[in-house]
Amino acid sequence: MSDNSKTGNWTKIIKAVRTPIAYFTLLALIIESTLIALGRDRIEVVYGGLALIGLLIIVVGLILWKKPEVFNPKTPFIIGFDFPNIVDLNVDQCTMLVRDNVQENKYNGRANITDDFGNWVLSLNHPNSPLTVDYSDSIDITLVEMPDDNGNVKKWTTRPFKVNKILKKVKKL
Repeated sequence: MSDNSKTGNWTKIIKAVRTPIAYFTLLALIIESTLIALGRDRIEVVYGGLALIGLLIIVVGLILWKKPEVFNPKTPFIIGFDFPNIVDLNVDQCTMLVRDNVQENKYNGRANITDDFGNWVLSLNHPNSPLTVDYSDSIDITLVEMPDDNGNVKKWTTRPFKVNKILKKVKKL
């Protein structure tokens, strides 16, 4: 096996670890494999493995209690936009760029912008959408207004933001 394929396998493993529970599970697997490598016939290895599984159950329970959204990243949610004036958006021209937790492009295309009783909102993880935005993803949005009487088009852009940061702010309100 070449060094490039080894690096590629590790990269795939690291990219797969996207949530706190996945990090802890990877850590538990590394510790258990180290315990097994140290001594196969030792009773301490068995006790260490059982203790690690017990600790994993406790940590999962605490995470589930404190942050249940970690276990269901496909929960639909919306993000509202606050404009200083009334804005008429050209929803077909509005785009978003979604990057995963290692900043690789996950989606670059049309944003699911809708008018919600006079307020513009971005719907994410909609049941009909093929895109699943995880809580660790970051999003850049470009909003494009309809042309004015002179044909001028105004664009609005956001700075990249993390979905989990926005949801924490929403929960505090």
